[in-house]
Amino acid sequence: MLGIATNDIHNSHELALNDSYGLEHYNIGYLAHVNGFLSGCLPLHSLLLSTLECYSNQICLNNLMAHLPSSNTLFNILNMNDSKNFIPTTPIDTLIDNLMIDEWLTEMDYHSYFAACRPLSCSYSYTVRFSILYIVTTLSGLCGGLIVILRFLCEVLMTSFYRIRDRYVRRLEPPVAESPRLGPRVIFYEWICSLFNRIRNALHNLNLFDRRNSDASAIQEQILTTRLYIGCLFTSLLILILATGLSERTVINTVVLPPVAEFEKIAQTERQTLSCPCSEIAIQNSAFISVTYTLHQICSSELLSEDSLDRLSYIDHIRSAYYHLDIRLYGLDMFRAIISYCILSNSTINDALATLLDTYLITTETLSRQDFNEQTQVLINNFLSNVKQTFKHMSVLAHETTRGSQLLSSRVSNFFLDGIFDSNQNLIRVQTHLGTMSSIDDMLPTCSCALNMCSQLLGFFNRSSNGSKFTLITEIPGMYSACYPLDGLRKSTLECWFNETCIEIISSNLTPFPVDISFDPLNTSRLIRFSPKSTLGNIIDEIMVEEWRQTISYEAYYRSCKPLKCVFTYTQRLDLIYVVTILAAVLGGLSVSFQIVCSWLIKFYVHRRRTITVSTSTNSSIVGTSIRPSIVFNAKRYLRAINLFDSQSPHVHIVQRERLSTRVYVVLLVSATICLTIYLFFVENQHIATMKLTSSADVTQFYEKYTTGLSCPCKQASIQYSMFVSLKVLKYHPICSSQFLSLDYLKTLMGDSLVVDPDSIRFKGQFLAGQLSILSSFCTMANDAMNTSLALFVGTQFIASQILTNDQFQAQINKTVSLLFLDISLSFRQAIDYLEAIIHGNAIMSSYMSNWQFIVNPSANARFIRTRPVWYGNCSCASSDKCSLPMSITNISFPGLLIGCLPLPVLLQSTLECFYNQACLDTLHYALFDHKKMKSLPTSLMMSSHFLPNASIGSIFDELFVENWLREYDYEAFFRACGVSMCTYIYSTRPDILYVLTTIIGLIGGLTVFLRIICPLLVMGYNHLIDFFRNGRRTVPLYTLPVQPSVVVASISTSANISLLNDRNITTRTHANLCCCPWMRDQRIQIKILVIVIIFVCAVALFVVPIVATQLFFGRVT
Repeated sequence: MLGIATNDIHNSHELALNDSYGLEHYNIGYLAHVNGFLSGCLPLHSLLLSTLECYSNQICLNNLMAHLPSSNTLFNILNMNDSKNFIPTTPIDTLIDNLMIDEWLTEMDYHSYFAACRPLSCSYSYTVRFSILYIVTTLSGLCGGLIVILRFLCEVLMTSFYRIRDRYVRRLEPPVAESPRLGPRVIFYEWICSLFNRIRNALHNLNLFDRRNSDASAIQEQILTTRLYIGCLFTSLLILILATGLSERTVINTVVLPPVAEFEKIAQTERQTLSCPCSEIAIQNSAFISVTYTLHQICSSELLSEDSLDRLSYIDHIRSAYYHLDIRLYGLDMFRAIISYCILSNSTINDALATLLDTYLITTETLSRQDFNEQTQVLINNFLSNVKQTFKHMSVLAHETTRGSQLLSSRVSNFFLDGIFDSNQNLIRVQTHLGTMSSIDDMLPTCSCALNMCSQLLGFFNRSSNGSKFTLITEIPGMYSACYPLDGLRKSTLECWFNETCIEIISSNLTPFPVDISFDPLNTSRLIRFSPKSTLGNIIDEIMVEEWRQTISYEAYYRSCKPLKCVFTYTQRLDLIYVVTILAAVLGGLSVSFQIVCSWLIKFYVHRRRTITVSTSTNSSIVGTSIRPSIVFNAKRYLRAINLFDSQSPHVHIVQRERLSTRVYVVLLVSATICLTIYLFFVENQHIATMKLTSSADVTQFYEKYTTGLSCPCKQASIQYSMFVSLKVLKYHPICSSQFLSLDYLKTLMGDSLVVDPDSIRFKGQFLAGQLSILSSFCTMANDAMNTSLALFVGTQFIASQILTNDQFQAQINKTVSLLFLDISLSFRQAIDYLEAIIHGNAIMSSYMSNWQFIVNPSANARFIRTRPVWYGNCSCASSDKCSLPMSITNISFPGLLIGCLPLPVLLQSTLECFYNQACLDTLHYALFDHKKMKSLPTSLMMSSHFLPNASIGSIFDELFVENWLREYDYEAFFRACGVSMCTYIYSTRPDILYVLTTIIGLIGGLTVFLRIICPLLVMGYNHLIDFFRNGRRTVPLYTLPVQPSVVVASISTSANISLLNDRNITTRTHANLCCCPWMRDQRIQIKILVIVIIFVCAVALFVVPIVATQLFFGRVT
């Protein structure tokens, strides 16, 4: 725990191991504790474990402020009562883990979102049963057609029945003398001729409009009407059969709760139209992805055990007795670094893996196994690449920042301190050397760590008896030292630790020490990706992972997706049942329509022909008179006399009733037709139009034409960016490829001397070389980061459920790429800021002595060395690492060049103005090289086409030194990869005239049958009610029309007419039947009607009605 104390520095008589210099120590006087603050090896570690207790206590804060330099600022304690999640004793590490955020305030304004979204329209589908109107019209049309069909069938059946009956009766009669038997061929021939004649006569005399008491001309007219009726009906049916039989319809098939096997089977055959929406759109990756790993065996080996490290730790206490290349001195740092990398790799992978598994896979539609495996594998590959590259970039960035700033290593492996004494052997100054010794015989550094790694093999060394020299005992194969322990670690291999002989050599040289432990060599059989000679640098770049194991479960994904139903469509010809149903529904309406139309046409034709014949034969003298009155008169007479229920009854009131029934029938039929027509014309129906896409130009055209309701789904909703995006950096900033960053130029600036003298001109060149060295590393890292990030990006998936227009596509990809570029830049800049904060917060010195300097105690016998911060103007490096001043040599300033606390923060503030100016460069080189002309110095830079000359290097680094780059977005390739072939457009329209006509025709057949039954009953009931209210129960007398038998004399000129007159009784008969129905006259007709009714009722009850009613009542439409 930190506290407040007094101190005095005085001479100590304690001696160091070499007995050369006396040490000074602090005489500490304890005053008080500072609650919550701890001290440790580094300020950062201490800070993370500390709390803010003292800043929440006014007494503690007053005591602390009383012992600090006086200030006019008044500090108030923290009010922790307002904190939601933290208390005064909360460690600062916890605060940082929560990003110092006490409370999140989240405001979600749906109205603002809706206003920004601006949906133009909304559409939805719902499922309902068929309406009553649709059911009635469908059944009515179907009944009309069935009645027409059953009439014909029943007639055929009854005729066949009577023939069979007559044949049976004839067999029961007494046998008649047989005529001479003919040969079988003659019999067959006569039978064929007789059949042909019967068929010909039947067709010739076929009369479907037969009426009793018709004369020969009326019968001929009825036959003509029959022929026209049959021709029109069969022609219409043939056209309808061809139209419906050759037409195709889209069948929508729905599978409820399909198992995974059935879904995969459907997906293979109906991939284009299959739609299986997931009930869970967002599925956590942990539900179907499992990723495990095995670290390199070194991480779990006995080599890194506590006992082994204890042995090296014991040696570390007497480290000054060993040469700096001795593994007994260097090994502890190396093995601790390996442990750190193992721990860091493990935590990095676990954090990234937790993020991966906590991420949700968004799928509106159920993915097929192939698509799922491809997308998941890409996801895992991107995860592995991203983890490795992020870990590698952070490691390289930390290394380059440390090396470029030349931070002091506690192992004194990258610098050397040399004391300067006066004539009395008093220490007056400490001199720093940038480097290390290259051989045992070197007394001063000969290898510069500013520009080189200075790697050497480690081994065991013996110290001479006088302690002045070291001799090599043996080298350790694969183990290297360098300026920094991490540099040596990355170059080293583990080959010695796989070799039992090598391990015995190492153990034997460690034997004299009290800690005794043996361990087995590493096992080569456990190696999968690496070999014994793989460098630790390569192993570290692979995050120390020996093996990745990944498991992807499609079944688990399918269970999480839980599709409730799958819908797919396919096109097929109309089936037989559907065609027959359509024909039956239309047949009734067509039959009624053609009966009326054909009858009128034939009557008009016959009347017209008779009129022309009479006019020609009599030479009528009526000339110039208007025919309009006669047409009107005839029309009125026809309308008054029309009787569609004519029973040929002689009773007046029956005829009047039939005519009244006809008028009611016509009125109801016309009214129903008009109402249905109006309804059909004004009702709006939703239609889905399908439009085929032939090229990408159609997409823009369709979106411009149909602003709402257009849907063009992609067959491949997830498309890899590499299929249509090409990203490549064409050119970086000219500084990255210039000779200013070459090793030769940096060595020239560094000079031959490794001594650091902050007050000398040579120091300016050394500091500038350090800046340019960091700049060179940044160029390399930016290049690697761009190449890696762009490769990862084009390997990711672009989600597009709908095809985009070219403008939308370009805008979306541009925005995505811009965000990618910004993300890469921010990740690097945040990492640099973090490293700068760590270096500055821990007050780590640079071997350039530019931020902190050693100060010798001025007392005569002082041997104690203190440090103090360097000031640049009014800025102290103790308070800020951004302190800097313009670089000047002999009062000559150089535009853009700065000197300050550390090369890295100063570099980010500098500009490249001087490097664009040849005169500035010549002056700089002339001043640095002591007025000597150096050979092969680089010339000024070419002007940048993107960056200004006075742009800071920090701003250039924020754009990753990218001068210009290639961004190609191939919309045609995206269109092809999307796989869209058609678009659907939902629109509302009123029915067209063809639909209205076919619907009305289909309805007329059923309405006709219904009204022909109901209208006579209504009129009869009406008359009975009127008679009842007027006359009570008085019997109404029957009036009989005087009907005189008459003979129709006709000209018989053909055998057909003779046959026609012989077959029919032309004489008019008188009937006393009171029934209003014309078809209920004799027993045979009554039997026919009864059979028709029975067959119709049975057919409807057993077949038609259950199927149609079930489909109509329980079927649903969307």
